[in-house]
Amino acid sequence: MPTILLHLGTDGGRITPAIAATIKAARLDGAVWTGHWKSMETAPGAFNFWPIEQFLSDCERYGIKTRGLRLYGGGQHAPAWATDGSPIATVGDPQYVVPWAAPLYTDRLLRFLEKLGQYGRYFQYLQPPIGVNQAEMILPDSKAPDDANVTVWHRPDLWDPKGQAEDRYTVARHAAWVLDVVEHCLDTWPDTILQIMVNRQAFDDEGRRTWTRLTGNPPAVAHPAEKAAAAVLDGRNALSPELAARVIPGWTWAEQPLLTEDQQRLLDQIAYYCGGEPTCFDFGRPETASDVQAMYRAMRAYGAEVVRVGPQDVERCGTEVFAGLER
Repeated sequence: MPTILLHLGTDGGRITPAIAATIKAARLDGAVWTGHWKSMETAPGAFNFWPIEQFLSDCERYGIKTRGLRLYGGGQHAPAWATDGSPIATVGDPQYVVPWAAPLYTDRLLRFLEKLGQYGRYFQYLQPPIGVNQAEMILPDSKAPDDANVTVWHRPDLWDPKGQAEDRYTVARHAAWVLDVVEHCLDTWPDTILQIMVNRQAFDDEGRRTWTRLTGNPPAVAHPAEKAAAAVLDGRNALSPELAARVIPGWTWAEQPLLTEDQQRLLDQIAYYCGGEPTCFDFGRPETASDVQAMYRAMRAYGAEVVRVGPQDVERCGTEVFAGLER
């Protein structure tokens, strides 16, 4: 049965007596803390891991044994010194480093993850800083409206600073960078299971809405996420069985209790590539008890090993709804 964890929001957070009571009343299995690289390494080698230590101390105080860590490290989530000189791609407000064209940024990120790995034995699950805000980067660029497969990542001339034509986006480059981070984390976090949210790699429904809102154009119709997800999952499956078992792919923030055709197709792809092995999911803003139950049924049908839910979701739908889920 899935492990259900309460995530404390996108800006870290403490486990207060009220949060601990919610975890207990809802029969949740543990908690997830979210960290931003920019707040944990404000200058090269100047680490501030005190918030993580506070989270671990809170877990000890309230008897929370199962713990997850979600890391943000690209674009506005990275420290300025780490992205200095690296190409930045922008769609509206979201900004993201072009990672395969930024070897210095990547090296700094991997060094940070290695240092942070000293806490790995305290966390059962880690979501590495892969994919957040990337959905917006894989959207068709407004200056190339005739080609639905052309995006801001395909256009080095739009990067700041400008990139070289040979650095343009390819699925192979995308997947290779993701898998480099995955393999590094497998090595430096040897006791921890990695969660790789493949819908964050490229298109998702939120990305389609963002594209429409920013440009006034109809939602994009191409599905590059499916290609990127497939390449990432191929790489995951090429690992040894022992390592592949520590990389569980999944989906975050699928907002509808009834999946859209696009979501269903990507989830089917995840399930196909996993061959019945475990997956991971986030509850996507359920509004009612029936939403919770429908989402949970879908997660279980796709082999969910671990599921995350926000405090506001539990509060909105009621602790008794989550406590009553079949476990």
